[in-house]
Amino acid sequence: MIRIKIFGVLLTLLILFAISTIAFAQGNGLIENFDKPDLPAGWEHTPGVEVRDGVLHLPSESFAAVPETWGEMELQVFVRRMDEGDFVISYGSNEIGSYHLVSSVGRIALQYESMGNLTELSAADIDPIPEGEWFQITVNIRENEHEILVNGQPVLVAEALVQVGGISFETFAETGIEIDSVEIAGKRAGQPDDEVGAEAQPVPTQPNTGVDSGLPSLPWVYTGGPSGGLGYDIRMDSQNNDIMYVTDAWAGAFKSTDGGVS
Repeated sequence: MIRIKIFGVLLTLLILFAISTIAFAQGNGLIENFDKPDLPAGWEHTPGVEVRDGVLHLPSESFAAVPETWGEMELQVFVRRMDEGDFVISYGSNEIGSYHLVSSVGRIALQYESMGNLTELSAADIDPIPEGEWFQITVNIRENEHEILVNGQPVLVAEALVQVGGISFETFAETGIEIDSVEIAGKRAGQPDDEVGAEAQPVPTQPNTGVDSGLPSLPWVYTGGPSGGLGYDIRMDSQNNDIMYVTDAWAGAFKSTDGGVS
């Protein structure tokens, strides 16, 4: 009889845990463990980003963007770098600007980019985290305070407005990264009281090219991308030199199939 009661209690706890997890994922937050072979629906990314062996792989010079937009939140990312290079977690990205959390081997810095100007809000030296070692980055945003933790230890705090916007991960030429999990506890844009410290932004229009250059006026193929990203960036497909990906801080990412003519 005692065993039956214990089994019943354990079963009830498991059911309650499952219900709470589903409610968290479908309600005010997001949990992604990359336990399926395909990239989750709604994620935007550059070519080469893929889910393999239960982790999200971002090779060098690539990005992946989390679905929807977020304001006040707690963001937890379990990640490791594949070489001794920097990577960036961007959040609050919209047409006004973007916050960039730059993670180096022995340093972490919070920057804000707006209208082409990049400002370092806070930075701190940390114990070096070598390539291949898993670690957790936590971003807490509450009432215009940005608190950053590494492996549960506070490393820096900055006072800055809460900005509703997208979340993305970006790697540079020096390293790729692997992400084991992404967890967000917070409000998606569109839920009550989520527009703290930010105004509603107009939807950007898709630009045309060639109007003033004498070249045929053809539209770019919009592929998404980190609005409010790190300046202006051009990347060429390694297998086809006619395919180029152009990332602009104010327009997102675009794809050219004729070597940049259009």
